[in-house]
Amino acid sequence: MCFNPETQIAPDCSESIILGGMDEDTPKGYRRVSMTELRALYGTYMGKDNLHMPMSQYLAMQLDIVRSLTSYKGVHVCKNPMDSWVFQEIIYERKPNVIIEIGNQVGGSTMMLSDYLFGSEIEDAKYVIGIDISRERLHPKAKSYPGIKWITGDGCDPAIFEQVCALIEPTDRVMVIDDSSHEYESTLNILRTFGPLVKQGQYFIVEDTIIGAYIPFGKERIRANEAVDTFIAETKDFVVDRKPEKWFITLNPGGYLEKIR
Repeated sequence: MCFNPETQIAPDCSESIILGGMDEDTPKGYRRVSMTELRALYGTYMGKDNLHMPMSQYLAMQLDIVRSLTSYKGVHVCKNPMDSWVFQEIIYERKPNVIIEIGNQVGGSTMMLSDYLFGSEIEDAKYVIGIDISRERLHPKAKSYPGIKWITGDGCDPAIFEQVCALIEPTDRVMVIDDSSHEYESTLNILRTFGPLVKQGQYFIVEDTIIGAYIPFGKERIRANEAVDTFIAETKDFVVDRKPEKWFITLNPGGYLEKIR
């Protein structure tokens, strides 16, 4: 696995794994494991008292588990469960009728967002727009999942962004989630491009701001947190909302941006 208990750092992984399922359903770049193998991989942490583990070590281990072993309806989803819970609270409370997710990987998180959208008593709920530069790893379940419109390409490419805008009416209540490259320039460009689509009272969520800020990741370019700082300094339309971090454990510290005007 990726987590190194000695350095307490979760470096970039060359392989990700998914628990259970059939081999023919395994997306490209993943392999299936059994619970027995899982316990062997994480034997140091499973089945013992970890309450006294240093927070830096816990966060690094959690990031590794999220990137490798977390799933939604059997499809991998790279989300901290506490953040996922907060997502559904925000969606139910603020009632967006369109959600844009930039960066979908195998599609598990997009499926989850679709269920949140259509299960939150939003009478005019329309769809989740999933944007990614490639669909090679998209899970078969996600391809035909209801309530999702897939767009392939760079979201900041004018032609791709035009496709997104064509799906949005002026009165739509748009929420945006960026879970793409997390690189500084890319994240800042996404914030500047998609920020105007977010309606007042809705959220723009930048994920994995913890990387680089609190967890050394070995890649200086992974600096989504700094992109957020730059964006907030240049706009009066958004503020950082810390209330969604109420569970303390989050992979998106400072990444919940509320549009206030």
